[in-house]
Amino acid sequence: MFGIYRNAEASHHERGYALAVLKTIATPEQRIAIKEDLVSGLLTTNELIASALPAVDWQGMSVEQLIAVFRTTQSEGGYGTGPMARALKEDMLPETSASTAEVLLQAVLEHYRSLNREAIRTISRFGPARTGLVIGCAARLLRALAHTIATNAHQLSGGLHGGGRTP
Repeated sequence: MFGIYRNAEASHHERGYALAVLKTIATPEQRIAIKEDLVSGLLTTNELIASALPAVDWQGMSVEQLIAVFRTTQSEGGYGTGPMARALKEDMLPETSASTAEVLLQAVLEHYRSLNREAIRTISRFGPARTGLVIGCAARLLRALAHTIATNAHQLSGGLHGGGRTP
């Protein structure tokens, strides 16, 4: 499968299908190579980028690495139906923790801030899709933080009341 993914003569569909399989079976070395391809800009279509993100340890990517990936993407149609919007909403956001949601949100916001005015006007024409992504990241971050706070509060109260201490 990795050979099909790396074959530059293979169609984008074949390479995308190979990435879908590699999401499950790739070796750690293959995942690193795919991540390097993502960050360096070797994957040039939204379909390939969207297929590659779930195949790598994107949760371990830095803000700068994610921004590099986002800069390679092309504008998508409206209402969050493109491959990148789907990958972010369906593959990445559901798997985020508080820290990865924060990194993802920061990368999205930094990427949008770096765009020129014409690109921002284009984004505004497709506002619901782009705005939905930012809101989705922020909402996931808040849910993860609330869960973390609740878990820590429960552990703290259990340690104080259930840890053998007497009042």
